[in-house]
Amino acid sequence: MTDKEKERLEELQVHLWNAYELINDILDEYSEGEENETRLIPKKIVNKKTEMEITRYLQRIGISPLGKGYGYLREAIKMAIKDPSVCGNLAKRIYPQIANANNTTPKGVEKAIDHAIKSCFKKEKQSKFAQDVFGYIMEDPQYVPSSGEFIIIIADRIKMQNR
Repeated sequence: MTDKEKERLEELQVHLWNAYELINDILDEYSEGEENETRLIPKKIVNKKTEMEITRYLQRIGISPLGKGYGYLREAIKMAIKDPSVCGNLAKRIYPQIANANNTTPKGVEKAIDHAIKSCFKKEKQSKFAQDVFGYIMEDPQYVPSSGEFIIIIADRIKMQNR
């Protein structure tokens, strides 16, 4: 993918995110105090800036936005930002919530997230950004972080930036 194509993809993602936010704002107006089931995480906890940072991290690390795992990772990272303890048991706390919201199974969510992470880390030339983010992990070129490690490291970094 050329730099121009990457730039265009990033622009499209920003436009899609803006459309998503607009839809959520409209839904909020009409829900009149009811819990809005279309949003996994309340807006107050994970704001638009945080969403953009998650997107930027995933793209710079090399996670392909074309796979299901990308979207699931975004949601998992948002959940970890809200409550870091959810990463202690992904299979019982994160995967089922994401699966319900996306009309799939927890096993499907797990496989998609694992595939996204493994695809990124198995690339021949790892990005300098990924090396900076995952530091000591990257010393072993064969090592691939677990889903929990990946999610909590990104969530921690983003939370530290927002302080």
